[in-house]
Amino acid sequence: MSLQIHSEWLVDGQLPDAATYTRSEIELAYASGAQALRASLRRAFAALRCPAHGDGPRFTLRGCFDSRREEMDFHIEVETCCEAFLQEVQAQLHQQASR
Repeated sequence: MSLQIHSEWLVDGQLPDAATYTRSEIELAYASGAQALRASLRRAFAALRCPAHGDGPRFTLRGCFDSRREEMDFHIEVETCCEAFLQEVQAQLHQQASR
């Protein structure tokens, strides 16, 4: 299985309210950061496979917009086929974040 990256975004911890924010406003706030994170994940993990199962990691990028601060924070969730591979991916994520 190839690298999978799923994205979603929240406003103030909840799904966006269409009456308050248009989809394009949220996508604009989310787009540049998410694109950079996706590209970084692809560069770092596209070729990585679990040695035991042959599967790649699956990532979910969650953009959380805080309307009071008008800032977007990103969280990365990782899923893998087994615990050993999860630990390897998390170690590499930590290395990437330290650079």
